[in-house]
Amino acid sequence: MTDGQVFLRYRVEELGFTRTAALSGLEAATLRYAMHRANGAALSHEDRVKVEDALRRLNESLGITDLAHAGPGAKPRNGDAPAPA
Repeated sequence: MTDGQVFLRYRVEELGFTRTAALSGLEAATLRYAMHRANGAALSHEDRVKVEDALRRLNESLGITDLAHAGPGAKPRNGDAPAPA
């Protein structure tokens, strides 16, 4: 595929469920990043940088100044919106 796109095909046998998706380069890197975080799967430096850069840009666009206060259960500070439940 071009531009780092990949095809992902997965199946859940118990449900007779099969799906195929074309992932962008960032989506594929995000999936590999999540798999790395979940079970230690290999993660390239390029994927780590791509995902962390995208998260940094998202953080900036949302105006979140302190990520420690951005997660579930976080207590809002002055001017911060409450964390989603």
